[in-house]
Amino acid sequence: MKTAEQCYEALGLDSNASDEEVRKTYRALAKKHHPDVNKEDGAKDKFVEIQQAYDAIINKKFASNNPLQGGFNPFDFGFGSHDFGTFSTNKNFHQQDFNKTMALTISFIEACLGSTKTISFNRQIQCEICQEYQKTHGKLNISSCETCGGRGMFARQIGPVHITQPCAPCGAKGIMLECDGCHGLGSTPKKQQISFKINAGVNSGAVLRLAEQGDFNYRLNKYGDLFINVSVASHPKMTRNGLDIFSRIGVPYLDCILGAEVEFDSIHGKDIASVPPLTSAGSVIKRSNAGINKIGSHILTIDVVLPTFLTPPEKKLLNKIKKLKFKK
Repeated sequence: MKTAEQCYEALGLDSNASDEEVRKTYRALAKKHHPDVNKEDGAKDKFVEIQQAYDAIINKKFASNNPLQGGFNPFDFGFGSHDFGTFSTNKNFHQQDFNKTMALTISFIEACLGSTKTISFNRQIQCEICQEYQKTHGKLNISSCETCGGRGMFARQIGPVHITQPCAPCGAKGIMLECDGCHGLGSTPKKQQISFKINAGVNSGAVLRLAEQGDFNYRLNKYGDLFINVSVASHPKMTRNGLDIFSRIGVPYLDCILGAEVEFDSIHGKDIASVPPLTSAGSVIKRSNAGINKIGSHILTIDVVLPTFLTPPEKKLLNKIKKLKFKK
């Protein structure tokens, strides 16, 4: 196994080369050194080297620069030159996922009331040049893959081991798309904006699926989906459980004793709750139909607010109440 630098060097590329440059260069080199085309000595070895380098770059599998970790050959069992037969790799190898995933954080109030969000993201859309070609000719400009000869599988030998694996350039399909606009990808990048609705009561961890908003797959002639992973930010005063909202409210001690109508913040704005007489600290007041979708409730926990100081007249009045309360 080679290092990343060696793999890029085998293709004659800088290590900063884009995937598109890698594919384009690989196809040109593979065509030039293919054993069926190039009969020169060493062409076959060069072709294998190019194939291995391309596979490593596309799948990000390189040897480590640490000599204790790199360079391990999984097919070298140390048994000399015996032929152990043919190995076949997974047929799902190099299969691209055309679905996209994004993370989105919304506010606590947005999660409770629902909202409409607009996001911008990059995606692969159907190549316009391929589209026009298909309209004119009734089909895409497709040819047999030169690397695998249209078989979709590529066979090679490493030492005593014969390996059969899916052809990476054509995705094991045996065909290649010819297009100067998209260089055989069937799609081109585009920044897109989309608006979508988030329903009231959504929870953190919810996943929204936006159909056909992913990348375009020309082999299937359809778009993947866009999945939105939703996170709900916390609120400084409120929490929720299901459709119910919970918060604490400070009520002056005299209002707790005598009872009062107090104002509090709900998810729907300012609201009024009735505090009955002789309400103690920690008491719970339920405000029905003030929760999510106005079906749930808003549960208020009372904190009794004591004064930080008393005026002389207040002390006098309180002492009178005290004497009346405890008069025998």
